[in-house]
Amino acid sequence: MKRPSAETLYYGLSFGLRMPTWVVMAVYLVRTLHLSPLQLVLMGTAMEGAVFLFEVPTGVVADTYSRKLSLIIGYLGMGTATAAVGFVSTPWIAIVLWALWGIAYTFTSGAEEAWVADECGSERVGRIFLRAARYGQAGAVVGLLLQVAVGVASLRAGVVLGGAFTIACGLACVVLMEEHGFERRPREERHSPFREMRTTAAAGARYARAAPVIVLLVTVGVFAGMSSEGFDRLKEAHFLRDIGLPAVGHLSAVVWFGLFYLVGMAIGFVGTTFLIRRFERDGSETIASALLASRSPGRPGQPSRRSSASSSRATLPTRFTRSGSTSRSPTRASAQPFSRSAARRTRSASRPAAPSSARSGTCGGFGPPSSRAQPRWRRRRCSSRERVRGAK
Repeated sequence: MKRPSAETLYYGLSFGLRMPTWVVMAVYLVRTLHLSPLQLVLMGTAMEGAVFLFEVPTGVVADTYSRKLSLIIGYLGMGTATAAVGFVSTPWIAIVLWALWGIAYTFTSGAEEAWVADECGSERVGRIFLRAARYGQAGAVVGLLLQVAVGVASLRAGVVLGGAFTIACGLACVVLMEEHGFERRPREERHSPFREMRTTAAAGARYARAAPVIVLLVTVGVFAGMSSEGFDRLKEAHFLRDIGLPAVGHLSAVVWFGLFYLVGMAIGFVGTTFLIRRFERDGSETIASALLASRSPGRPGQPSRRSSASSSRATLPTRFTRSGSTSRSPTRASAQPFSRSAARRTRSASRPAAPSSARSGTCGGFGPPSSRAQPRWRRRRCSSRERVRGAK
């Protein structure tokens, strides 16, 4: 059987993985499981906590053994957890299942980008990520229409259908995904999973110390997550229980929320088209500024992890090695393969984390290379960072 190219398969995965929608799940949790506001927030907190705790441990699978294996585990786990929520009737079981969904998600976080960079080459990933976002938006529309149509008849069936979409993507990876760019290290060079996890965490800490912008991005992410959790989990419940929905045509709540989400998707489709054209003309720094401006006014909706990351990933077409340095070589054999931990950093960064001036010996990528014009305290900080880079 002839398998599709990595680029084609990634577009297909982007389409299929965006088909599950939160619309039916949100109404199901409020109308069928009758979760209280506290339980809704705990459900989201359990998922976010699981993601935070397991990001580094699960990275061992993608960085040491196989990107493909990590993605298959993640997709099958996410789909199974979602479908299982549709079969339960106890709130605390739904909370536990959503925490398991978060653990499964960490197997895919960064592994997708690392696989695409290994198979397609770092010089093409920017355009691929932006085009994949367009396919993802089309998949989200198709999935929304299908799940809403099923959810009108049965909310449980609509939730199970969303999980089936993700499981189908995992099975597609089993049959169609190839992995040529990633070379598994020989057994004698591999260490225990615990030691690999510790090495990955230490490398990330060294990179963050040498690039303070990473610490800033992590801090911003923490506060953004803390501020958004209540809005993300309670907005549908607030409409259903407190505000109410218009009584026009006797439309169900699932249909109304589906219409709300369709409007947001249309805006996202137009925005992605704008970003693709700007990327082709002006490069990644202009896109980073546009993304920052688009997210500054507020959060009109709850974008999914995949949709909010697709455009941001396109701003970092450079290749990251396991040590955190960058290499613009288009060949797959240069240095070491694109690491999952570095790929996760591309999800949150909206501009290149290591400017070209940083690789030429300047202080953190800013200012002249000469240290005579710098204050003494800055010279001390630069020397410590340079020692970190030298150690790597």
